[in-house]
Amino acid sequence: MASQLYVIEHGIEDVSSESPVEVVLAVQPVLDASDDPAASAAWCERLLDMYRRWASRRHMQIEERPGARGDPSLAVISGFGAARVLSRETGLHVLEYT
Repeated sequence: MASQLYVIEHGIEDVSSESPVEVVLAVQPVLDASDDPAASAAWCERLLDMYRRWASRRHMQIEERPGARGDPSLAVISGFGAARVLSRETGLHVLEYT
């Protein structure tokens, strides 16, 4: 319930500021991508799965567009509040080995 209220609040702000209704996320390995291509692909899949679950829990739509060979995969996420909530996702997600 709290996450729905959070998304609704941001959705209202999106409408007021005429923010886009879709967000495009590019998922690609940046660091150490050449060391182990299979591990890089697995990491990208884990990250995409995280966004799939995130969108599903918030009743948002996600459309995946696999990149051409060597290009990043794209995820187009749309829904009320998607732009404002996901604008904070700019940057890198880092996999740390322990």
